[in-house]
Amino acid sequence: MSFIKELASVFCVCAVVLGAIGVLSPQNAFQKPMKVILGLVFIATIVAVFGNGFNLDFSFEIDSNPVSATLSDTTEQQIVTTSENIISDNISSLLKKNGYSDFFVNIKMDISDKAGISISMAEIYFDTESDVNEQTVASMVKNSLGIEVAVLYC
Repeated sequence: MSFIKELASVFCVCAVVLGAIGVLSPQNAFQKPMKVILGLVFIATIVAVFGNGFNLDFSFEIDSNPVSATLSDTTEQQIVTTSENIISDNISSLLKKNGYSDFFVNIKMDISDKAGISISMAEIYFDTESDVNEQTVASMVKNSLGIEVAVLYC
C-alpha cells in the first residue's frame, strides 16, 4: 500500500509543479518545446522513483544545536554590550548636563537564567585632581537613573 501512496504523491507533486511552470512559460514560439521539456522532466521523475526502489524519504533532520547555541551566545553578548553602552551613555549625559567633565564610566552586566540581565558593576572614574563629591554624584545617578554607582579616582 505504501508503494501506491509514494507513487501517487510523486505523481501529484510533479504534475502540480510542472503544470505551474507550463502556465508561466511563454505561449507563442516556445509552447511546443516547453511541453516536450516538461514532459521529459515528468517522465524522468517517474523513472527516478522506480529506480529509487520506491523509498521516498522527505524527512530533513538538521542538527541545529551547535548553531543555535552559538547564535544564542552571540545574541546574549550583543544584548549585554548594547545595554552597557546605553547605560554608560545615559550616565555620561547626566554628568555632563550637571557640569562634570573628565570622567570615565565603566559598566559590566551579566545575563543569567534566574536573574535575567543585571548590572554587576557600575563605576565612574574621575581625575584625581577634580573636586568631586562622591556622595553627590552617586545619589544624583541613583535618583535620576536608579543605578547604584561607585565613584572612584584614577
